[in-house]
Amino acid sequence: MFPRESFRQEVVAPTLDYFAALKKRWGMSISAMIFRSYNLGMIDNFERADLYKKLTRRGWRGPLQEPFDGPTDMPLEKPRMLRRGLDVVIGEGYSRANIRSAICLPDKEVEQIIGLPEGYFNTADVVHLASPKPKASLRAVDIESGEIIEFPQRK
Repeated sequence: MFPRESFRQEVVAPTLDYFAALKKRWGMSISAMIFRSYNLGMIDNFERADLYKKLTRRGWRGPLQEPFDGPTDMPLEKPRMLRRGLDVVIGEGYSRANIRSAICLPDKEVEQIIGLPEGYFNTADVVHLASPKPKASLRAVDIESGEIIEFPQRK
């Protein structure tokens, strides 16, 4: 999450206030920055323990306790690739009901993971009167390897 060289260059003084200032830029918790500083040998075990104690004294330990943890200060990232993939699958003729039955997770969780509006799977599919020409297969490109992945057309 923290590239070694970039993190070393940006962390001039490994203090809580400095980490708090960097938090918005990096989008990572202060606790994670303390650990990464220790991991890279920028601070020793004593300094790491001291920073964690200070973090606790300031009341910055625990979920949503650090500065800039609120949704207005640092909004959650919205996934883009999963949503694009879902749009492609729906564009190929799969219904929301088909997708819903193929994924073994509760609707709310799928909506949160993909970044869909709440109740996305509870709305009715649009029925098209004219059917599109059948395509041989659905194709996607694996971003990491560049390999083309083909999915057979469902009947």
